Amino acid sequence: MTSEDLPRLPDAGYYCGGRKHQGDPPGAPCRLRAGWGTSHAGVGRCKLHGGTLNGSQAAGARDLLVRDANRALKSYGFTPVSDPLTALADLAGECTAMKTYFGDRVSSLREQELTSQTVRGQEQVHALLSAYERALDRCGKVLTDMARLGLDERLVRVNEVVASSLGRSLDHVLGNPALGITADQRAGILRLLAAELEQ
Repeated sequence: MTSEDLPRLPDAGYYCGGRKHQGDPPGAPCRLRAGWGTSHAGVGRCKLHGGTLNGSQAAGARDLLVRDANRALKSYGFTPVSDPLTALADLAGECTAMKTYFGDRVSSLREQELTSQTVRGQEQVHALLSAYERALDRCGKVLTDMARLGLDERLVRVNEVVASSLGRSLDHVLGNPALGITADQRAGILRLLAAELEQ
């Protein structure tokens, strides 16, 4: 029997899953809890299967942050995007908020906490600082994409079309003789609407 013939674990994310060199049969997946014996308990490889290596520690810390963020995001719920221009503007706002969140968390760290030494003596950057740098990059990319597409101008034009359509519809309703509105009253109402929409 080869390691490829061995059954996979029912929930690969729960267990380490690294291939064992000892045991019966050799090559069976490790059933220790993911991240056992490491600083990233709950995700990634265990201490016995490379979980304390420099790259695994950094990846594990990032995975923990992503897992916690995903759990929090599930509470918001999701709906289909029917207006991509507004959705991209919302995404830019969310990226900016994420950047601010991680920036606040990083600013609470002491200078000596920004980096640390691995067990092999290599310097590694704190996971929060890495997350903040990625948030900065993503925020910059979304804002750059918005600027390239001219979304601000397009949103203004969309809003102008909506306002114009609303004004025409209201003018048509106000012109109905059954309402008994005079021409001066009608013009005054439309002026008030235009002033309100400009705010």
